[in-house]
Amino acid sequence: MTKIKLTDLQPVLLSAAARPDFMLLPPPESVRAKGKTLERALARMLDAGLVEEVTARHDAEAWRETEDGWSFGLRIAPAGLEAIGLPAQAAGDAEDAE
Repeated sequence: MTKIKLTDLQPVLLSAAARPDFMLLPPPESVRAKGKTLERALARMLDAGLVEEVTARHDAEAWRETEDGWSFGLRIAPAGLEAIGLPAQAAGDAEDAE
């Protein structure tokens, strides 16, 4: 995993994802970043291993869609929890519950 310096937006997204479902999307209403700004922030966190792709349960969680119609969302990874000072175990518990 690559250590990155978090932008002002990324800790907000990670903190919001520390809710029970651990999903980053949809972002909280307080996040004003949209479009390419939001996409770049999410992509950097994915590249750094702070978040991971999972099958999206509904359109609001979708980060990307494949040509054959599969939708993927982003879930906070253990490294993302650690980046905001939370125990990494919580994300592992969510994986076990799937």
